[in-house]
Amino acid sequence: MAKKDDNDLIETARKWCVTAHAGQTRANGKPYHTHPFAVAELLVEHGVNDPEILAAAYLHDVIEDTKTTRKQIAEECGKRVARLVEEMTVDAKYQGSFETKQAALLDAARGMSQDAKWIKLADRVHNLREKLPNWSDDKRKRYSQASLNLLEALKPWPSQALADEVRRLAGEFAE
Repeated sequence: MAKKDDNDLIETARKWCVTAHAGQTRANGKPYHTHPFAVAELLVEHGVNDPEILAAAYLHDVIEDTKTTRKQIAEECGKRVARLVEEMTVDAKYQGSFETKQAALLDAARGMSQDAKWIKLADRVHNLREKLPNWSDDKRKRYSQASLNLLEALKPWPSQALADEVRRLAGEFAE
């Protein structure tokens, strides 16, 4: 791949995100791409200006939720972006129960690069903000406790502020 300039890389990732997630919606009915956009926005709000981290934030769910491959991402956005997206992806073999997926996520989190941890923390903050108010008490408790467990697995954190936000949001509902 020829090296894209920073703005081109981010714009490529934004467009790809919209196209790859076309027709998908969040549980609240919003188009799915609004989630990766919110994750990237949170990163910018917290001072992240690395274009490859931001591109990976836009693409963080495309391997897991679409037919996009790591190879395609590497060809279009570079190896580092592809690696970061892959770090964010839970292997399909772990897509069974909530508990199975959370155990796989904890294992992956312990080995994540600091750059991927930025994305994972912002991803979890947005999920907590958007999902918790609409869920049953039981589901809120399970997800909140899983979020606190994830937070511990992600130490050391690249952002104390994002970690504090996960703790605050999850702490309202965790057992």
